[in-house]
Amino acid sequence: MRTGLQSGDIVNMATADSSSSLFGPTQLTLPELERALWDAACELRAPVGTDRCKDYIIPMLFYKRISDTWAAERQDAIADLGPNPPASAEADYHSYTIPPGCLWTDLSRVTTGLNLHLQNTLMEIEQANIDKLQGVFSDIAWANTSLLPETALVGLIRVLSALDLSPAYAPQDVIGRAYEYLLNKFAADSAKKAGEFYTPRDVVRLLVRIVNPKPDDSVYDPTCGSGGMLLEAIQEVKDNGGDPRSMRVYGQEVRPDTAMIGRINMFLHGMEQFDIRRGDTLRDPQFTEGDRLQQFDVVLANPPFSLKNWGHENWAADRFGRCQGGVPPKGFGDFAFVQHMITSLKPGGRAAVVMNHGVLFRAGQEQQIRKWLVESDILEAVIDIPRNLFYATTIPNSVFVFNKNKPRDRRGQVLFIDGTKRFQEGKKINDMSEQDINTIVEACRAGVEIDNVRCRCVQDSELKENDYSFNFGVYLPSTGAAESVDPAQALANWQQAHRVAEEARIKMEDALR
Repeated sequence: MRTGLQSGDIVNMATADSSSSLFGPTQLTLPELERALWDAACELRAPVGTDRCKDYIIPMLFYKRISDTWAAERQDAIADLGPNPPASAEADYHSYTIPPGCLWTDLSRVTTGLNLHLQNTLMEIEQANIDKLQGVFSDIAWANTSLLPETALVGLIRVLSALDLSPAYAPQDVIGRAYEYLLNKFAADSAKKAGEFYTPRDVVRLLVRIVNPKPDDSVYDPTCGSGGMLLEAIQEVKDNGGDPRSMRVYGQEVRPDTAMIGRINMFLHGMEQFDIRRGDTLRDPQFTEGDRLQQFDVVLANPPFSLKNWGHENWAADRFGRCQGGVPPKGFGDFAFVQHMITSLKPGGRAAVVMNHGVLFRAGQEQQIRKWLVESDILEAVIDIPRNLFYATTIPNSVFVFNKNKPRDRRGQVLFIDGTKRFQEGKKINDMSEQDINTIVEACRAGVEIDNVRCRCVQDSELKENDYSFNFGVYLPSTGAAESVDPAQALANWQQAHRVAEEARIKMEDALR
């Protein structure tokens, strides 16, 4: 049985110092990088597990990127300053500090204890760049060979060593898009687990285009996962001709490994002005100013659906004043995230959040919160989106749109939109095309039916008459016999109703007892 890195195990380790790679001296293309990343995933899937592959591939991709970039920057320094440039002068050329012996090419000289050597290397790099990279590498147990067998690590290094990831050969947009490809592949291959951190790109685009971020906006995602919402907001500003360098983006994520991936995602997309923090947003919000929450121009989120253990016991006395409209049910944390988002909005701010259909009609405490949303005139629109867009769930979902400065002609009413027919059918999941997304967004802005997207502005008085139910069928009823019932929605509605009835039965028995 072999131990350590053997001669010939890793091919072409020195590519970071040359102008050639497995794919030749020309720029690396997106399909080439995608194939390499999938090869890396195949090296890890069996020994590590599909749901853990990303935890190793993405940090290693980032390490290879900054190492190759450092080597290219050194060549620039030598060209300008001579063969032995002073360290203080050369430092101005580098984006990151790479301590001696910590370049990717140094891995080629390791013969034993590869995992431990890699862990020490990454910790040195993190400490040398503590202001930027704190927590980026240290959350992974690289030296634990029971989790990451050395043979699997050798395979991963071999694949990435064949690539030159310096900026001259791997443009920023290629690196960023390849990362998204990898997440998408994992979501397709490990549906339920990947869905915990992956929001489909078409859903992200829909939310971002609805809130229409501006170049000088602050944008916040309280459940940011791998940072997709924040990056899409930046891209939207770019696509609209704005300069995103003045934008400020913030995110919080409860899972340390996912927060780490989110930060690396920002770096891989060329973003350095961001703030992503770890922690439980409802129990321990990280973005605060004294005894109040920090507020933002735009808030976007796809929070976990119907979270059970979310902090119900302390919500009524929440020191940040988030308990507006009432305390959400113990077993359903959906509206707690909504209350947090609204409290985090500046006056005049706008927000969009993905919600499951249960919040539309459940009685009791959630009905009281819906009443508060209507009476406070914060809720601008509720959008029914197409079914089966998510890998993690088949239940129907909607989008709530909030605006603390609603247009005058939208005040005292809520716009209900049926966008369920705007999708492209797929083998495993459906998706929305650019035209589908833009049509729903246009209907939301105009408030009129557009190209198979039905909508209706419902007055607050009518919502009150219907006990503040947001059920789409009440305000946008079926148009004829040809309209079919969605079995998934019918099942979800029945399950939610059964759960509410069961809770009522338990309360009644307690009262009688």
